[in-house]
Parts: sequence; C-alpha cells; structure tokens
Amino acid sequence: MKRLLACLLTLTLLVVSAAALADESTAKSEKRIIFSIQADPVTLDPTINNVSPGTTITAQLFGGLFKYAKSGSELIPDLAEGYTISEDGLTYFVTLKENAKFSDGSAITAQDVYYSYLRCLDPLVGSTLTTDLRPIKNADAYNKGEVAKEDVGIQVIDDRTIAFTVEVVTPWFLSQSGGYKIVKANIAEDNPDWLKSPETIICSGPFLITSIEPKAKYALAKNPYYYRAEEMAVEAVDIVIIEAAEAELTAYANGEIDVADNLNADATLQYKDTPEFFITPRLGIQYCDFNCELPQFTDARVRKALAMAIDRQWILTNILQTTQPPVFGFVPNSQPSLTDPSKSYREVAGDLFKEDIEEAKRLLAEAGYPNGEGFPSFQVVVRSTAEQVDLAQALQALWQQNLGINCEIVTYEASSTYWSELAEGNFGVDRSGYTVGYLDPGANLLIWTTGGNAFENRWDDPAFDEIIAKANAELDPALREQLIIEAETYLVEQMPGFPVYSYDDSYLVKPYILDLLKPAAGRIGFEYATFAD
Repeated sequence: MKRLLACLLTLTLLVVSAAALADESTAKSEKRIIFSIQADPVTLDPTINNVSPGTTITAQLFGGLFKYAKSGSELIPDLAEGYTISEDGLTYFVTLKENAKFSDGSAITAQDVYYSYLRCLDPLVGSTLTTDLRPIKNADAYNKGEVAKEDVGIQVIDDRTIAFTVEVVTPWFLSQSGGYKIVKANIAEDNPDWLKSPETIICSGPFLITSIEPKAKYALAKNPYYYRAEEMAVEAVDIVIIEAAEAELTAYANGEIDVADNLNADATLQYKDTPEFFITPRLGIQYCDFNCELPQFTDARVRKALAMAIDRQWILTNILQTTQPPVFGFVPNSQPSLTDPSKSYREVAGDLFKEDIEEAKRLLAEAGYPNGEGFPSFQVVVRSTAEQVDLAQALQALWQQNLGINCEIVTYEASSTYWSELAEGNFGVDRSGYTVGYLDPGANLLIWTTGGNAFENRWDDPAFDEIIAKANAELDPALREQLIIEAETYLVEQMPGFPVYSYDDSYLVKPYILDLLKPAAGRIGFEYATFAD
C-alpha cells in the first residue's frame, strides 16, 4: 500500500512538473503573459477611470508624457522627449518624441496632449482625476465652469511642443504627468462609442487591445507603433478576471496565470520563502471614509473616537492575516523624506495619533454619547470580498466592544455598484484605498482637499486647503516638509476618515518571467518584462 501511494505521489509530481514545463514553454514561445484582475473595469477611458482594476488595463494601453523607468524609481520621458522651464519657474515647455505614434500609426501631436488634458478638466466630462492638475493656471476655475477652456494655462506651441503655465512655482508638477494619459484628439466627440470595440480604441501606450470579453478576459497585444516596440520582448498580455483570491491562487498554482497579486494569507504562507514571491512598497494607504454629512459624523470628536478605538495590528495579524503594517497618519510608510534621503517621511513626521480606548471613550462622551448611549446606528459599506467583509466585521466588533456603538454591514458584489453608492453618499463608513504616482508626501494629502476626493467623504475645510496650497508653493524642501506635516497633523485632528494600513505590494511571478515592473508609484507594467532562457 505504501509503495502504491509513493508511486501515485511520484506520478502526480511528474504530471504537475510536466504541466509547469509545458506552461513555461508555451509562455516563452508565444511571448505572452497572463495576469488577473479582480473585477470588470468600470470603463477603459483613462480620462475617467481612477478605480483599480480598470487602471491596470489603461496603464498598458495609454502612455503619458513621462513614466517610471525599469528601476521603478526614476522618472523618465515617455511620449515626451524632454522639457525646459521658463526663468520664472512658471511655464514648462514639453517637447514630444518625433516618433511618438498612436496605435493606428498617426502621429501623437501637441494638439492631442492639449485635448487630453482639457478633456480631463472639462466639467461636462466629470473626471475625478483633476486633483494634480490644479496648479495649472485657471485649471480649477475651468473645472468649476467659471472660465472658458481658452483661459487655461495650456498652450500648443507647435506640433511637437506643448506649454503648461502654473499659477505658482510647483516643483513637483511634471512628476505627476505619468498619471495623465494621452488620447487621440476629438476621439470621444467623433465616436461616443469608441471604447466599446477594440477596432476603435486607439492607444498611445505599449499595448493595444485585441478583444474584450466582459467579466472574463481582455486580450492585449504589443502596439507595433509604440516607440519602444522593437525593444519589447512581450508580444501579448491576457488580463483575465478572477474575483476571489482563493481562485487566483489555484489558477497560479495550476499554471493558468503567470502573475498573481491578489494574495491572501494562504498564498503568502505557501510562497513567501520561494523565488516566485516578491514584495515591494507602494505609495498608498488603505483607509476608511466617514460620511461627514451624516449627523453622527459631523463632530470631529466622534470621528477621532472611532479612529482611536480599533486595534490595527490585531486586525492585520489575526483577521486579514497580512504583513502590511499599520499606519498612524495619512501618508504611507514608503514615501521618502524631502530632506533626509536615509529616512521616510513617516519617520520624520512620526505617528500623528495613537490607539487609546480610554481617550476614545472620553471624546465620545464629550460629544454627547457616553458609552455610546444614543449614538445612531450607521452602515459600513464594503465590497463583498472576503478581505473587505472581514475588515468590516472586525470594525463592527471593536466599536461595539470598546465604545458601545452599533453598525450594520452592507456589501456590494459589483465594483461599479459599490463606487456608485459611495458617490451618492449612501454610506456611513466605507473602505477605500489611495495610491499616488509620484514621490512626494504631499501627493497623498491632495485627495482630502476641497473637491479632491473622488468618492467624497463630504468634508471640505478651507483651513486645510490653505496649508496644502502653502506647501505646494514652497520651494525649500525643509520648509515644504514642515508644512506637509502641519497639514497632515490638522487632517488627523479633523479625521474625516481614518487610516488603517500602509500598502506593501506582494505578488507572485513565474520563474520564467523576468523584469516585471512594479513601481512604488503607479501600476504594474509589462513593457520591460523578458523571458528567461
């Protein structure tokens, strides 16, 4: 019997090994990478979509003026060739590459850049990606419908030169440009259905889309007109939709996908000591919004009480079973300091609040709810994934146990429905996350400025806006960092939402795939990937 079991085990291992070798051989011969995302994208329009996983796809299809290099930390020209800055520091002249082309073979011109940026700011388009464009002269006023687009500080100089004029000196201005993707001029006006068919989705990035199977697969192929096409080893990328982390782990183990980044505790435990497991920092945090328009959340003391009455490390270790670290501020652990290269911003600023149940009880009582008495129940709204439901249940239990507060958990399966409900304000507390595309601690605070939060926590504060404006206009790194700390400290005092943990990015990559780009800022990239010999 033992000999039979041994033979069966050996046979199983041989079958698995043979399957793995076959998968590896197929991937190399086809030069194809199969990657998974967790839900159907809300849209493939890069001007509108700011929700993962849609941005994972649009990051492959559309290029920006600048991007991150293979190292993941150095900003280099993408569709741009270079730039100059005026003597007063207010105008950036960006020159486009001579060989920059769209996937239909037409040249990418300054008019396309002008159209793309103005379309993002157009109030009729309703993009939520305008935050980092506010330094541009009259950008905010145009977005509010107060001035005409001709008044915005963006000007076409010639076919290959575009000028951006900012209202105050903004040292970080160009570093955010990778997040703003270039689309063909007038494409949405000429064909409102341009995103419904691969034939009409004209791309500016390293890949183009060849087929769309909603809720199943998005097939990408190398864009032959991309300026780096001849240097790219990857010929195709299949992005398949696998909602559950458990199913993704099974698909990875079976060789059905080559890269997995929706890892649960089982995946980490199984692969953490193998060369297939990678972990990199990400410039973002996981946090929860309060709906500050609800009567029970108009008082900052209440919001602070709920933020202080939970045990983040217990949640992360025992409930979510993740190695990602708790964070006690709104800037992630991975953002570098502006003044000390050896330290992170978080090390310089320190923890800006702490967990303290007794202080939380005191604040709640001071706000008129001793031991939670009379506090209205509210809804914690999350997606129906295991991770989000687990988090909601942990918050529910801790708030009831520590503060005597009750809440109801509401879940939505569809990502589009979830975000739509948040946009309508149909929540008390939500679960959200935010990552930024450039190395500046102030970037993580911009979503809390007036109009800056895509899914509005219904909190606007002119005093906070003013500190951020001062920080963004400050040229001296030390003074700028102190202003950012001042702004973050004020934000913590008001607590319109509460941070839970700082992102780390753990993912699995098959051994035959090399040089996958996972920058701390931005989305996964397949442009630089190669295949092992």
